Amino acid sequence: MEGDGFDCQDVNECGQNSTLPNNCSSQASCHNTDGSYICRCRDGYQGDGFVCDDVDECQLDTTCSRNMSCSNTPGSYACSCILSLVYEEGTCVSEDTCLNASKVCHAEAKCQPHQGSFYCQCQDGYIGSGTECLDVNECEQSESEVCPGFSYCFNTNGSYLCNCWEGFQDNGTQCQDMDECLMGNFTCPNNSTCSNTEGSYECTCVDGFSANGSLCLDVDECSLGVIQCPDSSNCLNTVGSYVCECWEGYQGNNTVCRDIDECLHNSTCPEYSTCINTNGSHQCVCDAGFSSVNDLCVDVDECSNKGAGDLCTNGTCVNAIGSYYCECNKGFWKEACVDSNECDNSPCHPLARCWNTPGSFSCHCPLGFAGNGSWCKDVDECVALTKPCHHLARCYNTPGSFVCVCMPGYVSIGPQCVDFDECQEDNGQCHSAATCSNYAGGFKCSCTQGWHATKDNGHGKEGCVDWDECASPKTCPGQTSCTNLPGTYNCSCPQNSTVCRKMLQNGQLC
Repeated sequence: MEGDGFDCQDVNECGQNSTLPNNCSSQASCHNTDGSYICRCRDGYQGDGFVCDDVDECQLDTTCSRNMSCSNTPGSYACSCILSLVYEEGTCVSEDTCLNASKVCHAEAKCQPHQGSFYCQCQDGYIGSGTECLDVNECEQSESEVCPGFSYCFNTNGSYLCNCWEGFQDNGTQCQDMDECLMGNFTCPNNSTCSNTEGSYECTCVDGFSANGSLCLDVDECSLGVIQCPDSSNCLNTVGSYVCECWEGYQGNNTVCRDIDECLHNSTCPEYSTCINTNGSHQCVCDAGFSSVNDLCVDVDECSNKGAGDLCTNGTCVNAIGSYYCECNKGFWKEACVDSNECDNSPCHPLARCWNTPGSFSCHCPLGFAGNGSWCKDVDECVALTKPCHHLARCYNTPGSFVCVCMPGYVSIGPQCVDFDECQEDNGQCHSAATCSNYAGGFKCSCTQGWHATKDNGHGKEGCVDWDECASPKTCPGQTSCTNLPGTYNCSCPQNSTVCRKMLQNGQLC
């Protein structure tokens, strides 16, 4: 320390121009401490730092490698190699040779001094003695992967390259999956979505479309018969979907179509008529005393109808709106002119409606029947109409109407009859050894090879029976024995049969 006693500062004894020089040995290094210093002998020397003696490394047998001579030097040592001998460091050469290494060392080697000797040493990426150097194929090293996952390794002279697989990109340390969908680096057809996969991507058609090669085409759900529209509606295909359109006279949605009661609107039928709602339509029936003319109900002048006869007995017929009345002749009571209601006596056919008219009545057969009212006969719509039903349906007449029933093998979808694929339901209940083949309006069960069809033609548990091939003596050749199996058979050699074994060796037996 130095100072005036009030302020003391450490003296660096290790400094070159220190006021208090150190006493370290010339073979030691000085390390300053607070108020003092420490002397440490350098490598190759030993002592307390003030006195340092040379260490003779050559006294240890392990100082130099085998086939080398050790020479001690102040603070170090030298290992002299045998010229042209190959060591771990390379091929031993002289110092003069090292100065002109290109003539002795390999083109991919360099001359390196080590512990007092000189060696031709192969550069990194090469292996050999130094005079002969071969490229190291890092890509074939199995101790550890030289390249990251999802990449290819390419060997080069003295090194190697790592290239990421297609669909992966280098982030500096590894090959990371490239999200082509997020980056927009993909090609998918219209009406599809992109889904990223490891190293690639997939294109999936959206609902309502199906893949056809490289395109996503609209699925016609209506023609495929996969859509069950409600009664009284038609299936209409749309791009990517479908709609169920109710028939005229019905309203609703894709789940139900309800009849529209047109009679709820007062303007549906003309004046002097009654509205009768029907399925999908309506009828306007003129009131009694009116007749239909050009969609209007016009008053019937019963008095001028000569065909009605004398409506008023002992009176004069006077027409009124929708009816008429009789003005009795003088001398007769009004009651004598009153019309009698013939309908009270049920003069019409049991199915007909009786309409009383002044001085008369009329009989009208109901809808679906033909006749003059005194007789009513059911109309066979299946004969009267040109095409009452779908061409794959049968028409059945009913009293006053008719029904359409699809032929066997077809199912009704609205007014249409479409083929029903029986094979989709429990394989058409064919035998387990039979295949089901659908065709328009039916299906067929065909027994596979090794099976015979029974009278059930492949249908049900008894539809197919196993064909016993072993019943024929020609099924298996020679001395082999035949074993029947379900749907097939097996030829095997009896024990200790040399003839059979020879046939097996010659390939005469499967």
